[in-house]
Parts: sequence; C-alpha cells; structure tokens
Amino acid sequence: MSSRSRARALSARLPFGIGTVVLILCAAMLVTVGVVLSGGKYQVDDAEYAYGELRDYHRAPSIAWTIVGHEDLPDYRDEVTIQVVDTSDEGWLIAYPSGLGRSFTMVDRRNGRLLWDSPVNAGQGDCAFNEAGQVGCAVQLGTPLDDGFYLVDDAGVPTQTARYLDTKKVVGLGNNFLRVNRVGHQLSLNTPAGKTIWARTFAAPVVDIEVTGDIVVVKTADASQFLVNPTNGDNRIACDQCDIALYPTGVTVEHQDYNAERVTTYATINGRVDPDPVDDSEGLQVESGPSTLPLLTASNRIFADRGEYEVRDPARQGALWRISDRELSKSGAIACGSLVNFGRLDGSRTTYALADGDHIGSGPPPGPEQPILANPACIGSTGTTMILSNQGQLTALTPENNVAWEQGVGSPGLIKAVEGYIVLSEGSTMSVLRPD
Repeated sequence: MSSRSRARALSARLPFGIGTVVLILCAAMLVTVGVVLSGGKYQVDDAEYAYGELRDYHRAPSIAWTIVGHEDLPDYRDEVTIQVVDTSDEGWLIAYPSGLGRSFTMVDRRNGRLLWDSPVNAGQGDCAFNEAGQVGCAVQLGTPLDDGFYLVDDAGVPTQTARYLDTKKVVGLGNNFLRVNRVGHQLSLNTPAGKTIWARTFAAPVVDIEVTGDIVVVKTADASQFLVNPTNGDNRIACDQCDIALYPTGVTVEHQDYNAERVTTYATINGRVDPDPVDDSEGLQVESGPSTLPLLTASNRIFADRGEYEVRDPARQGALWRISDRELSKSGAIACGSLVNFGRLDGSRTTYALADGDHIGSGPPPGPEQPILANPACIGSTGTTMILSNQGQLTALTPENNVAWEQGVGSPGLIKAVEGYIVLSEGSTMSVLRPD
C-alpha cells in the first residue's frame, strides 16, 4: 500500500465496526473504456478500514473488475505490476510502467472506470493526493510535460504550478505535499504552488514515508526512523536500528540493537503522538503484521521452554492480556487485523481476539483438510477469518484451522489491502476482489 493510502486507512475513526451504509447497485455495466467488470452486484460500503481490517470476505470472492495493462492503459510497458498508489474518496490513483518511468491515472473504485481522459506520465517523478483531494505530480523526464510540479484536475488535465526539479517521491500532508529529492537525502513540505514551508536533510536516503493525519514517520536506508513534527519537520521521536509502527491509539518503537532490544510505546492524543513514552519494556519485540493492537514476545527465545506473548495498548501501561503455554510455539504467531493466531508444538493452531484475549477457536494439526502455513503474511481479517498470503496463493483461514477459500496468485504477483478491498496485481493485470 502507498504511504498516502495508508494515511487514509490509518486515520480511521474509532470505534471500528460502527454502522455502515450498504448500497446495492444494479448489475455491473460493461465499461467502454476497456475495464473488464464481472457480472453480479457490487456493494458499496463507505466505512473506513484500517490496521488489517477487511471488508466481508468470508466466502470465495468473485472479480469485481479488472484492468488489463496492454488493453486499457496507454503506453503500458512490460509485464510489471500495476498498483494502487493512493486513494481519495471514490478515486483510486494507479501507477504503471510507461516510458522512462511511470504513468499515473485515476479510476473509480466502485467499478474500475478510468476517470481521466489520458494518463500523466511523470517519468522518474511521482504523484499523490493531498487532504483536499488534489492530485500533485512531480514530473521528471516525463512525456510530453516539462519537468516541474503539476496539479491535475478531475479530467486529468495537468497545470504546472512550480518549476522546481529534483523530486522522486511525493506524499500528501494536509493540503500540502511532502517531496523527497532525487538522491533521497532531502525532505521538504511544499504548498501546491511550490512554496517551501520547511526542509531538512537526513544522513541516509529516505526509503519510505508514512502519513497518518498529522503523524509523519520517515524511514531511512541506515535503519533509522523519525516521527517528525508536521509543522516544522523537527523530530518528535528518533531512533537508530529500530522500527516505528502505528496503531489506533498510539505507536510502538521497537529498538533492535543486539542485547539491548526493547519496545517503547507512545500514546496518540488529539491526533498527534505524545513524545513522552507511556511504557518501556526491555527484552521484547513486536510481531510484524497489520493489526489493531501490537503483539509482543521475547526478543531472545532460544532457551525459552514455552511460547509467551502479550498484547499491548500503546496508550496504556502494561499488557492488556498475556498467554503462556508449554504447548505454544515460540514462533509463527500471526497478528492480523483484529485477530491473533498462535501455532502449537503439534502443528495445530488457535485463534484469539486481540482486544480482550477471547478464545475464538482451535483446529487440528495440518492434514488433508487443514493447510500448512509456510511463512504466511497477513493481508487482513474479516470477522473471525484471517486472509493470508501463503505459498503463492490467497488463503482464508477460519478459527478451526480450516480453509474457507483459496485463490492462486499469478507471477509476478502482489496482494494488497486498499480501503478494506483485496487488490491483486498479477503480471499485466490488476483486479479487485468483490466482498460478500
């Protein structure tokens, strides 16, 4: 998921699961721009989804719509994946290989209809939404546009607003745009007209930026990370050899220096992270995966005689709940959306609710009807079902360790959750799976 897409997702309002408005549309229409739609009805759910929470995918989904690169996207090049890189309301900004870099265009998330008359070729540059819904594009070696910064209107017509060069990445922040220069060392915040609000230089190149409302996390190539003040670019939190992860109520900072591993948590207050830590625990690490709450375990488990885990709320001291069992595996736990799934020594698995530790279900060891999970990656959870990327396919796993449904993923393949939808990028196509 793009930084801006994560920004919209991560700013979801609490509590999760509050009333959603579901509008049933009539049979999907054939879109003349070449986007292929599947038959049936398409549901629109305007609730916000974040932290690995998906829309309803309890049953095997059909294809809602598909974009075929060589048929639908002008100047599409090679078999490189097409990706959703940003979202704003019902518009999805997609990027694909074209010319000397990438082109960008807008699609309607409900049916895949192309919304721009023609794509914007940004070359080695980048495009993103800001909070006002404006698309800003930094063009570098694009065609036919001159190098510079452009705002793109609803029809896809670009208007140059600034002549500055040297931008390889753009991320929206409020009504403005963050940009990273070509060598990656300088980050600046600029207005749509190109006026610089602040700029700072990092010792190592910036490799990623996550924006969540007013929360900005910058990750650099030397494994340092920074949570910066959006108004002036100063550090609120900074660390080396670490990982900063965002959750609904705060952040975790996992310090990874050898023999000095620890996890520090900070609370989010009025949309901003309080720089004073809530808790600091030595010898712990955070299990990776998109989830509503962090799952922690010991950083050194070599001599442990059992699996031990705890779930934290970053805004509170101590653990919400803990689990310790000699039959519990020391590894292989999956924090996924609102669920956590643990492996047992006999190969079976058991599922709990992250929020309160409520036991949801257990299943037998792998067999003819049970899957073998080899390095699974969480896509998200839907109710009590986890959706995992497992051995080159999409697997829906029930609390009883049964496969609710599976779908193969072509190569090269990429699976992403975008606003609660599952998006498959396979070779020269990109498809959205229809929720139940």
